Amino acid sequence: MKSTETPPASRCPQRRPKLVAAAVATTATLVLVACGGTGGKVTPSSSGQVTTTMPSLAPSTETPSTEAPVPTTEAAAPTTEAPATASFGDTFTYADGLKATVNRPVIFTPSDTAAGATPGDTAIKFTVALTNGTGKTFDTSGAIVRVTLGSAGTQAGTIIDDGIQGSFSGSIVPGSSQTVTFGFDIPKGSGGKVDVEVQPGFDYNSEHWIGTVS
Repeated sequence: MKSTETPPASRCPQRRPKLVAAAVATTATLVLVACGGTGGKVTPSSSGQVTTTMPSLAPSTETPSTEAPVPTTEAAAPTTEAPATASFGDTFTYADGLKATVNRPVIFTPSDTAAGATPGDTAIKFTVALTNGTGKTFDTSGAIVRVTLGSAGTQAGTIIDDGIQGSFSGSIVPGSSQTVTFGFDIPKGSGGKVDVEVQPGFDYNSEHWIGTVS
């Protein structure tokens, strides 16, 4: 007598959906990774090797900032310009076109009516010329002339005598010059070096003419 039992169904067809699903999932994973690579950025490292940075697949939770960046301004470090040094007879030209010239000091004998001369000291005189190349009238009221002596920088006293004005006056029109004679008293033992400092005005740096007295 033949059996009427129905043979059990094959198990392979039951596992097939799982295998297909796994294959699909694997394929989807491969596709997802491959698609993610198209947005990468290649950045050279400091060692010369190339590193690849991949973008994150997770959605960003950061809130974009709506504040405008605040510009930063760095204060420029102050610069100190050293005064120029010239020899007697040289002409120094400032950036605005003003020129200053100091002639070599010479020894002279003060008159009996001279002010500032000390008996036994050495009296010197020299001329300082300012030439106005600025293109506008130059006011000489702020011009200063000083003399220091020797390595110690001893301040010399001024001498006022016949033919020695001792200061600038008035103004200088463009293209013109003003020459003034200055006199100074050099105490004994002050040394042979004479430093004549000229500052044409408050807005100008002091410049120096250094040398010996003839």
